Amino acid sequence: MTIQNNALPTARKPLDLRRFLDDWVMLLAAIGIFVLCTLMIDNFLSPLNMRGLGLAISTTGIAACTMLYCLASGHFDLSVGSVIACAGVVAAVVMRDTNSVFLG
Repeated sequence: MTIQNNALPTARKPLDLRRFLDDWVMLLAAIGIFVLCTLMIDNFLSPLNMRGLGLAISTTGIAACTMLYCLASGHFDLSVGSVIACAGVVAAVVMRDTNSVFLG
């Protein structure tokens, strides 16, 4: 008993520039900006400056990661209006439960 494989080999798709740019344009832009800043700004690659850049973007990165997690789950809407309304409700509940305006 033999098994015959009649599947045809699939041809590789040619490189599509539009798809490549859709996938990699943000990374290429970030690398380009980093290289441009390295060439134009003295001491850009110094450890002190890299530490400062890391500290400056860390809070934005943390917020972006949490928003990505919430939005990817599909159960949350983190638009500005929703966040403001939620903050108001949380403040009202805290003020009601603690009888303190300063905590709310």
